[in-house]
Amino acid sequence: MWVNDSILKWPIMDVLDLLILDQTNFTLKQSAPLLIPQAIPYERRTFAAELQSGKVKLDKTRQWLADARDHKYATAMDRNSEGLNLDTNLPTAEAIYNQGLLSLVISLDELKPQDVLEPFHLDIERLIGYRDTVRKIIISSAIILTVKNLLRRDVRQSWKPLKDKVVALMDKNYKIDATELITYIQETTALPPAVQTHIKSAVAKICNFAPPGYCPKAYIQ
Repeated sequence: MWVNDSILKWPIMDVLDLLILDQTNFTLKQSAPLLIPQAIPYERRTFAAELQSGKVKLDKTRQWLADARDHKYATAMDRNSEGLNLDTNLPTAEAIYNQGLLSLVISLDELKPQDVLEPFHLDIERLIGYRDTVRKIIISSAIILTVKNLLRRDVRQSWKPLKDKVVALMDKNYKIDATELITYIQETTALPPAVQTHIKSAVAKICNFAPPGYCPKAYIQ
Protein backbone atom coordinates (compact mmCIF):
# COMPACT_ATOMS: atom_id res chain seq x y z
CA MET A 1 0.00 0.00 0.00
CA TRP A 2 1.38 3.36 -1.03
CA VAL A 3 1.46 6.04 1.66
CA ASN A 4 2.18 9.67 0.99
CA ASP A 5 5.23 10.83 2.96
CA SER A 6 3.36 13.92 4.05
CA ILE A 7 0.86 11.75 5.93
CA LEU A 8 3.64 10.38 8.14
CA LYS A 9 4.35 13.91 9.29
CA TRP A 10 0.83 14.51 10.53
CA PRO A 11 0.39 14.94 14.30
CA ILE A 12 -1.99 12.00 14.24
CA MET A 13 0.97 9.63 13.84
CA ASP A 14 2.46 10.94 17.08
CA VAL A 15 -0.88 10.49 18.78
CA LEU A 16 -1.08 6.89 17.57
CA ASP A 17 2.41 6.20 18.91
CA LEU A 18 1.38 7.55 22.30
CA LEU A 19 -1.79 5.44 22.27
CA ILE A 20 0.20 2.30 21.48
CA LEU A 21 2.66 3.10 24.26
CA ASP A 22 -0.17 3.74 26.69
CA GLN A 23 -1.82 0.44 25.75
CA THR A 24 1.47 -1.41 26.25
CA ASN A 25 2.00 0.16 29.67
CA PHE A 26 -1.56 -0.70 30.66
CA THR A 27 -1.11 -4.33 29.59
CA LEU A 28 2.13 -4.65 31.54
CA LYS A 29 0.56 -3.07 34.60
CA GLN A 30 -2.35 -5.48 34.46
CA SER A 31 -0.07 -8.48 33.93
CA ALA A 32 2.51 -7.58 36.59
CA PRO A 33 0.60 -9.04 39.58
CA LEU A 34 0.43 -12.36 37.74
CA LEU A 35 3.96 -12.39 36.31
CA ILE A 36 6.04 -11.19 39.27
CA PRO A 37 5.17 -14.10 41.62
CA GLN A 38 6.18 -16.50 38.84
CA ALA A 39 9.55 -14.87 38.18
CA ILE A 40 11.60 -16.76 40.77
CA PRO A 41 10.06 -20.20 40.07
CA TYR A 42 10.57 -19.59 36.36
CA GLU A 43 14.25 -18.75 36.85
CA ARG A 44 14.71 -21.85 38.99
CA ARG A 45 13.09 -24.12 36.42
CA THR A 46 15.07 -22.57 33.58
CA PHE A 47 18.38 -22.84 35.43
CA ALA A 48 17.66 -26.43 36.48
CA ALA A 49 16.89 -27.33 32.87
CA GLU A 50 20.14 -25.73 31.70
CA LEU A 51 22.09 -27.67 34.32
CA GLN A 52 20.44 -30.94 33.38
CA SER A 53 21.10 -30.41 29.69
CA GLY A 54 24.75 -29.56 30.33
CA LYS A 55 24.40 -26.09 28.85
CA VAL A 56 25.56 -24.57 32.13
CA LYS A 57 28.42 -25.78 34.31
CA LEU A 58 29.14 -24.82 37.90
CA ASP A 59 32.94 -24.67 37.75
CA LYS A 60 33.17 -20.98 38.64
CA THR A 61 30.57 -21.35 41.38
CA ARG A 62 32.41 -24.26 43.01
CA GLN A 63 35.68 -22.31 43.01
CA TRP A 64 33.90 -19.25 44.39
CA LEU A 65 32.45 -21.23 47.29
CA ALA A 66 35.79 -22.94 47.93
CA ASP A 67 37.53 -19.57 48.19
CA ALA A 68 34.85 -18.29 50.56
CA ARG A 69 35.13 -21.44 52.68
CA ASP A 70 38.92 -21.15 52.90
CA HIS A 71 38.66 -17.51 53.93
CA LYS A 72 36.11 -18.17 56.67
CA TYR A 73 38.01 -21.20 57.99
CA ALA A 74 41.25 -19.20 58.09
CA THR A 75 39.46 -16.41 59.96
CA ALA A 76 37.98 -18.91 62.42
CA MET A 77 41.39 -20.43 63.10
CA ASP A 78 42.92 -16.99 63.70
CA ARG A 79 40.22 -16.20 66.24
CA ASN A 80 40.52 -19.58 67.95
CA SER A 81 43.57 -18.66 70.02
CA GLU A 82 42.99 -21.56 72.42
CA GLY A 83 42.96 -24.12 69.63
CA LEU A 84 39.64 -25.65 70.70
CA ASN A 85 38.22 -28.01 68.10
CA LEU A 86 34.56 -27.16 68.60
CA ASP A 87 31.80 -27.11 66.03
CA THR A 88 30.72 -23.71 67.31
CA ASN A 89 34.09 -22.30 66.25
CA LEU A 90 33.62 -23.37 62.65
CA PRO A 91 31.80 -21.23 60.07
CA THR A 92 28.34 -22.32 59.03
CA ALA A 93 27.26 -22.89 55.45
CA GLU A 94 25.29 -19.66 55.63
CA ALA A 95 28.36 -17.72 56.79
CA ILE A 96 30.41 -19.15 53.93
CA TYR A 97 27.72 -18.24 51.41
CA ASN A 98 27.44 -14.71 52.81
CA GLN A 99 31.22 -14.36 52.61
CA GLY A 100 31.05 -15.34 48.96
CA LEU A 101 28.36 -12.75 48.26
CA LEU A 102 30.38 -10.03 49.98
CA SER A 103 33.50 -10.86 48.00
CA LEU A 104 31.40 -10.73 44.83
CA VAL A 105 29.94 -7.31 45.57
CA ILE A 106 32.59 -5.45 47.59
CA SER A 107 35.42 -5.03 45.13
CA LEU A 108 37.07 -2.25 43.17
CA ASP A 109 37.68 -4.55 40.21
CA GLU A 110 35.62 -4.20 37.08
CA LEU A 111 33.03 -6.95 36.84
CA LYS A 112 33.22 -8.62 33.44
CA PRO A 113 30.44 -10.84 32.04
CA GLN A 114 32.78 -13.82 31.74
CA ASP A 115 33.59 -13.56 35.45
CA VAL A 116 29.98 -13.70 36.64
CA LEU A 117 29.02 -16.91 38.40
CA GLU A 118 26.69 -19.24 36.56
CA PRO A 119 23.65 -18.76 38.84
CA PHE A 120 23.99 -14.97 38.60
CA HIS A 121 24.20 -14.53 34.84
CA LEU A 122 20.79 -12.82 34.85
CA ASP A 123 21.87 -10.45 37.63
CA ILE A 124 24.98 -8.95 36.07
CA GLU A 125 23.51 -5.44 35.83
CA ARG A 126 22.51 -5.55 39.48
CA LEU A 127 25.97 -6.75 40.52
CA ILE A 128 27.63 -4.03 38.47
CA GLY A 129 25.37 -1.51 40.19
CA TYR A 130 26.37 -2.83 43.61
CA ARG A 131 30.07 -2.58 42.77
CA ASP A 132 29.53 0.91 41.43
CA THR A 133 27.92 1.94 44.72
CA VAL A 134 30.70 0.34 46.77
CA ARG A 135 33.39 2.05 44.71
CA LYS A 136 31.71 5.43 45.16
CA ILE A 137 31.41 4.90 48.91
CA ILE A 138 35.07 3.94 49.29
CA ILE A 139 36.43 6.79 47.17
CA SER A 140 34.14 9.49 48.55
CA SER A 141 34.74 8.37 52.15
CA ALA A 142 38.51 8.49 51.66
CA ILE A 143 38.30 12.00 50.21
CA ILE A 144 36.05 13.27 52.99
CA LEU A 145 38.28 11.83 55.73
CA THR A 146 41.34 13.34 54.08
CA VAL A 147 39.74 16.78 53.81
CA LYS A 148 38.60 16.61 57.44
CA ASN A 149 42.13 15.81 58.58
CA LEU A 150 43.67 18.55 56.46
CA LEU A 151 41.21 21.16 57.70
CA ARG A 152 41.68 20.04 61.31
CA ARG A 153 38.08 20.86 62.09
CA ASP A 154 35.91 19.45 64.85
CA VAL A 155 35.08 15.94 63.67
CA ARG A 156 31.79 16.04 65.60
CA GLN A 157 30.27 18.64 63.31
CA SER A 158 28.08 17.66 60.40
CA TRP A 159 29.93 16.81 57.20
CA LYS A 160 26.88 15.76 55.20
CA PRO A 161 27.01 18.80 52.86
CA LEU A 162 30.61 17.94 51.96
CA LYS A 163 29.66 14.31 51.40
CA ASP A 164 26.81 15.32 49.11
CA LYS A 165 29.12 17.62 47.16
CA VAL A 166 31.80 14.96 46.72
CA VAL A 167 29.24 12.48 45.40
CA ALA A 168 27.77 15.10 43.08
CA LEU A 169 31.19 15.95 41.63
CA MET A 170 32.13 12.33 40.99
CA ASP A 171 31.83 11.42 37.31
CA LYS A 172 31.17 8.01 35.77
CA ASN A 173 34.90 7.22 35.88
CA TYR A 174 35.01 7.97 39.63
CA LYS A 175 37.07 11.11 39.11
CA ILE A 176 36.54 14.38 40.96
CA ASP A 177 37.54 17.87 39.91
CA ALA A 178 39.62 18.96 42.89
CA THR A 179 39.40 22.61 41.85
CA GLU A 180 35.60 22.56 42.08
CA LEU A 181 35.80 20.82 45.44
CA ILE A 182 38.20 23.44 46.78
CA THR A 183 35.95 26.22 45.49
CA TYR A 184 33.04 24.68 47.36
CA ILE A 185 35.02 24.37 50.61
CA GLN A 186 36.23 27.96 50.33
CA GLU A 187 32.63 29.15 50.51
CA THR A 188 32.67 28.40 54.24
CA THR A 189 36.33 27.87 55.12
CA ALA A 190 39.55 29.76 54.46
CA LEU A 191 42.04 27.48 52.72
CA PRO A 192 45.74 28.39 52.72
CA PRO A 193 47.55 27.63 49.43
CA ALA A 194 49.45 24.77 51.06
CA VAL A 195 46.22 23.06 52.12
CA GLN A 196 44.76 23.51 48.64
CA THR A 197 47.81 21.80 47.17
CA HIS A 198 47.49 18.91 49.62
CA ILE A 199 43.79 18.48 48.81
CA LYS A 200 44.44 18.43 45.06
CA SER A 201 47.22 15.88 45.48
CA ALA A 202 45.16 13.69 47.81
CA VAL A 203 42.09 13.73 45.55
CA ALA A 204 44.19 12.73 42.54
CA LYS A 205 45.82 9.83 44.41
CA ILE A 206 42.56 8.55 45.87
CA CYS A 207 40.70 8.66 42.55
CA ASN A 208 43.51 6.72 40.89
CA PHE A 209 43.71 4.17 43.69
CA ALA A 210 42.10 0.87 42.74
CA PRO A 211 44.12 -2.10 44.00
CA PRO A 212 43.08 -5.45 42.47
CA GLY A 213 40.57 -7.33 44.56
CA TYR A 214 40.53 -4.76 47.35
CA CYS A 215 37.94 -5.56 50.02
CA PRO A 216 37.77 -3.81 53.39
CA LYS A 217 38.24 -6.39 56.15
CA ALA A 218 35.49 -4.75 58.16
CA TYR A 219 32.98 -5.97 55.58
CA ILE A 220 34.56 -9.34 54.83
CA GLN A 221 35.10 -10.80 58.27
